[in-house]
Amino acid sequence: MASNTPRVSPPPSQQELVIEDKNAGTILSPVWVQWMDVLRKEVNPSRQNITGAGAIDPNIDYTSLSVAAGTYAVTLAVPDVPGRLKIIEMTDATGTSVTLALANVIGGTAGTTATFNAVNETLTLVSVATKWVVIDEHGVTLS
Repeated sequence: MASNTPRVSPPPSQQELVIEDKNAGTILSPVWVQWMDVLRKEVNPSRQNITGAGAIDPNIDYTSLSVAAGTYAVTLAVPDVPGRLKIIEMTDATGTSVTLALANVIGGTAGTTATFNAVNETLTLVSVATKWVVIDEHGVTLS
């Protein structure tokens, strides 16, 4: 009997990562969303939960941000290993926002600050030598 569980595999090319909608902008495709869920919950046991001001560990692949009250700022250091995937997601936004100071970021609409202010806002980065490359920004404001 066949399983009803969908098999999720990484998209083979950049063109399959997003769906373009001229009215709504870039939207994550269902396949990419499923793949991110696999990375966050099943494949990658290295997780970091941030609930206040401090540093995001560049060597942990998935970081969740939670703000219960007010706002706070966090930093992300320059990567020291190429090829590292880094997913940063706002998982609780009871408070106002989290501001992330980015060091050496390129690609996308890369800036030096990322602001998370709603649940499920996600920033996906990959390291290349001593730079972070923006792969996706979902709801996050980069400035």
